[in-house]
Amino acid sequence: MRQPASIFNDVIGPVMVGPSSSHTAASVRIGHLLRHMCLGKPQHIICEFSRFGSLAFCHEGQGTDMGLAAGLMGWAAHDECLPQAVVQAKTAGINLEFRITDKHFEHPNTYQVYATGGGCQFTAAFISVGGGMIEMKNLNGIPLCIDGGYYETLFLLGSCGSEAAQQTLEKLSTQLADYEDIYLTGDGAGNYIVNVKSNFALSHEIWDGDILYLPPVLPIQSYKHHAGLFNTAIEIEALEQEQNLSLAELALLYESRRGRISQAEVYNKMCELLSVMRRAIKRAEQKPPYTDRILPPQAHLLAKTNLLPNQTQNAAIWRITLLMEAKSAMLPIVASPTAGSCAALPGAIIGVAESLGKSEEEMIQALLAAGLIGVLIAEHATFAAEVGGCQAECGAASGMAAAGLTQLMGGSAQKALNAASMALQNVFGLVCDPVASRVEVPCLGKNILAGTNAIAMANLAIAGFDPVIPLDETIAAMREVGQKIDATLRCTCQGGLSVTPTSHVIEKRLRRALPAVNKTELRQLIKQRLANADKSALAQIDKQICQNLRQLPEFIQARTILAFAPLANEINIWPLLESLAIGNQQLCLPLITGHGIMEARVVDNISQLHAGSYGIAQPPLDAAQIAPVNIDLVLTPGLAFDRKLWRLGRGGGYYDRFLSDCGAFRLGLAREAQIVEQLVHEPHDLRMHALLSEAGYLAGSNS
Repeated sequence: MRQPASIFNDVIGPVMVGPSSSHTAASVRIGHLLRHMCLGKPQHIICEFSRFGSLAFCHEGQGTDMGLAAGLMGWAAHDECLPQAVVQAKTAGINLEFRITDKHFEHPNTYQVYATGGGCQFTAAFISVGGGMIEMKNLNGIPLCIDGGYYETLFLLGSCGSEAAQQTLEKLSTQLADYEDIYLTGDGAGNYIVNVKSNFALSHEIWDGDILYLPPVLPIQSYKHHAGLFNTAIEIEALEQEQNLSLAELALLYESRRGRISQAEVYNKMCELLSVMRRAIKRAEQKPPYTDRILPPQAHLLAKTNLLPNQTQNAAIWRITLLMEAKSAMLPIVASPTAGSCAALPGAIIGVAESLGKSEEEMIQALLAAGLIGVLIAEHATFAAEVGGCQAECGAASGMAAAGLTQLMGGSAQKALNAASMALQNVFGLVCDPVASRVEVPCLGKNILAGTNAIAMANLAIAGFDPVIPLDETIAAMREVGQKIDATLRCTCQGGLSVTPTSHVIEKRLRRALPAVNKTELRQLIKQRLANADKSALAQIDKQICQNLRQLPEFIQARTILAFAPLANEINIWPLLESLAIGNQQLCLPLITGHGIMEARVVDNISQLHAGSYGIAQPPLDAAQIAPVNIDLVLTPGLAFDRKLWRLGRGGGYYDRFLSDCGAFRLGLAREAQIVEQLVHEPHDLRMHALLSEAGYLAGSNS
């Protein structure tokens, strides 16, 4: 049931914002389907990722979170508000939760979803297969094969028995008209779905039972039968000889047959994509600001440096760099074939073309030729770095670009195929090991490598060099090599540059540098970050913080300590509280006595605590009160802290008011994930005297 690859579905596109097509664009499409499954009203979405796959390590840094949130709200993948999607989804009443599981899934990019909304409750499994392409694998455990190319109508038969299900299938097959495909699927336990695939929305009046409608999410629709397609280099060679067509002309022929659209429509679609690529280059020249990134804008440095002379190649390098900077600045780019490799192909073709004074038509033809090479790769290998390493992304882009450049220079289809084969042969074994789980380093260098390799191999092919290994065999070998690359080097951030000390330092810095512009947004982001975190890892962090605390002189010497009863997502200091309550030091906990007002009350038995305001455990009303001036140490919770020791609380002002009358040592307790570079603070806010995390102790001067 797998559809033949499409240039615009699988290879060049989608137009998107975000670091990764596999993570961001794919999750937008999954979000769109989930939104329809919740009848337009998603409420609570739990998404499970296996710790043995890619998404567990990369879902935040590579944009899965914001993509899924955007899709759930019905946003487009190219919406420039995508970075704010998680916060906006929360504001819209969508509770989006990510969990890391020990389960083994068949595919490294598996989304196991538990959803409620619109009166519906269901489970579903999706996979991201590379370049923004997705598949829905099951609904409530019933196998499906939905890739977003059809209008899908799901007749939910429930538990009805195989005979009744078969009768329903036969009845619907007779009643319905003009559908592409219809089939019955079950879970082996008596539950069935009839899935109808069509090229238009079916009538709502054809069934009185439960129906689920899912519209297509791909630009080129799917069909059950295709005529005259070709997906091997051997077939392309034969067509070239029979019809004397260039690779660009063969691409027009292929995509018009695949999508049942005219060749003029194919040409115009590629023209639109070229416009997006060129617009991204122009916008990146303005060095747009975006703080949540590793690399600053650097393309401008190329114009100020005495470079090695090679005008055409340097023109390509400059545009490749600008396109990577556009992606990092969250500007719309074209995945070609992926977002991680979005710069090599367009940067090389536009750079060479503009350097040599080529026309827009020639650029479009070059992109079409490159797209047809991409079809061969999509059919017989993969664009997913999680499956085949970076050779599947930047490597594939290099082969595509080499063919496109050969077309640009007037080379034959055969020479373009030779260029692609030679370029691909040079990138076997290229691993995917992004620094700090971001698609920037070494991704910029690998895009430049891919583009310059394409220029060199196009020159060799045009000159008549022998590739030795035909393209079909090269792609087959490419797939085999990709499967043999260790999983730690396939976009899982578990090997190579990803695990260097510097990468870890950068990752911690980026986790602190949150883009929120006010306290409300930052509170939401920190809460989301803690909700997404691995619970077993948090438990170990909390133990380390308590261990660090017990060794502090300020803690050891304190006679009276005001602590806090932690909420579910706060640092678990309950073991510490229990030992303090029966030890020689006097333990106090807050008792809320009015709006914004709390008092310190003595606790000598943890069992005396009861749930008070906001569900926080607090002492009984008759517990002895301790004046603020008699407290030696205040263990202060917070949603976030910064390195200057400013604190962000939950917004009630309880601690700010209490601490203003208290001369005690103020010690903030925080996990590193809660520490940001800089907080917005107001005149009534009080800084901590010190901050303690699992990484250690940070002190500062206070007034």
